[in-house]
Amino acid sequence: MFLRIKQRLLFLSISSLALVFVLIGVGIWWDSSSPKRVKKSFEEGNFDSCLSSTHRRSWLFGLQQSVSKEQMECQREMAQRAWQNGQFIDAFNLQKKLIESSDSSTNSSQFEADTQQLERWRQQLRSQAIEAFKAGEFKESLRLLDSLEGSGSDSASHLSEGFEESWNRNRLEHQRLQDLMIKESWWEALASLNRLDHPWWQNKGGKYRSKIEAAIKSQGLKKDNTIHGDGPSHTVSEKKLDSAVTARINQGQDAWSAFQAACADLGGRVVETGPESLCQR
Repeated sequence: MFLRIKQRLLFLSISSLALVFVLIGVGIWWDSSSPKRVKKSFEEGNFDSCLSSTHRRSWLFGLQQSVSKEQMECQREMAQRAWQNGQFIDAFNLQKKLIESSDSSTNSSQFEADTQQLERWRQQLRSQAIEAFKAGEFKESLRLLDSLEGSGSDSASHLSEGFEESWNRNRLEHQRLQDLMIKESWWEALASLNRLDHPWWQNKGGKYRSKIEAAIKSQGLKKDNTIHGDGPSHTVSEKKLDSAVTARINQGQDAWSAFQAACADLGGRVVETGPESLCQR
């Protein structure tokens, strides 16, 4: 009985060793033939096959193995393709791996070129995100910044936070502008309109400017709060203020600029009191 168990253990040991040698042999054969397959795939323009061969070789033998010129070119081409297809995170990852596997001491010019390419992509994506944000494509700008942040850019998260703060502030100000117009608080509506500082929201609110300025002019340039007789009022002469503002508007100035300049001429300054704008000494 004991002899039989011993024989079985010996058989299993021999079988295991044989399997290990077979795997090593397959690995050696694969490694020796891999460069030929990679080169053939690269020459035929089959970059997907080229890259998959590279990955399988790395899996079998680890990343410390030397990388052939064809493998490098294959990965470089795949990074370019990913970028052109809008797969920005994939492009960044491939390009970063390419730089990490490059030998800067033996081919410094190519290493520098690959590093510069990565930085150019970062700058391009940053510019695209800014342009998308200015055009009112808020969600798209954040998507682009997410990809930029994945590339290792330290400034991407700060830029994203700035975009969100600016967008929400302008959105709320535009809503306030519409509410003030419904209440016919024209001077306050004009002040709200001038506080919009995002190009897309400025354009969206700009369609109200002529209506607001016409309403201010038709009401004799009176402030809403002085019409109602409640709350704080101008401390400069309203008659002189109205006359000075009217003169400036007739010279071609917009109503808000005319109000600010006229107030300053009369020795006052524009003061924001809650939702209202007053000229006070």
